[in-house]
Amino acid sequence: MVVTFRALPGRGPELIAWLRTFHPRLRAFAGFERIAVHHDQQDPDHVIELEQWRAADDHRAMVEAVAREGGWDTMAALLTSEPETRYLRADGGLTASPAVFTLPFHGGCACGAIRYTCDAAPLTVALCFCRDCQRASGGACSTGVVVPAESLRITGSPRRHITRSDLGSDAWRAFCGDCGSPLFAGNSRVPTFTVIKVASLDDPSPAEPRTQVWTMSAPPWAHIEPQLPNHAKNPSRR
Repeated sequence: MVVTFRALPGRGPELIAWLRTFHPRLRAFAGFERIAVHHDQQDPDHVIELEQWRAADDHRAMVEAVAREGGWDTMAALLTSEPETRYLRADGGLTASPAVFTLPFHGGCACGAIRYTCDAAPLTVALCFCRDCQRASGGACSTGVVVPAESLRITGSPRRHITRSDLGSDAWRAFCGDCGSPLFAGNSRVPTFTVIKVASLDDPSPAEPRTQVWTMSAPPWAHIEPQLPNHAKNPSRR
């Protein structure tokens, strides 16, 4: 799930420090798996937290338990409004893949110069039809497996190409400098996530697409899957 916070002006760094102090406490709650927090690089008072729980009800139970103890009072004093929580399985834009990835899973480039291991279940698998993904893939779209960035361990040195997104952030793509295989992608606004290019997986069979983004850029002959959520841009840009 993704939880977003709007801190009072200039209080974003203080909010992040408080959240990181609170994080060790979460290990005592059933269903907790991992957590990471950062601020939007264009807006330090916009704080984004990626949380993984085995079930949405586990997270809700934690929030209620802490609330009963008054544990959110310090955090609330730093905010302009209530935090917004997006439970990814229920969100049409970030729907968790029903396929089971055996953890850890592995992949790499065609020539073997770059290898990686991921020890977290993917958050979703997306078809992206943006022009940058078209150029990187050589086709109508690129298929990406979205994972927590901290769960990815890479050996070798991928090259990067950076473009400017329509929001003004840096969108980067990583590839092998020897064989050219597309490997990863990400955006400076959300460094908590990394996208793994599905063709680089040793076993791509579990990576069934669950959503489609930037379909406004799809060429007229491209196939837009009618059974999947369809977003003209990114889900957050409705």
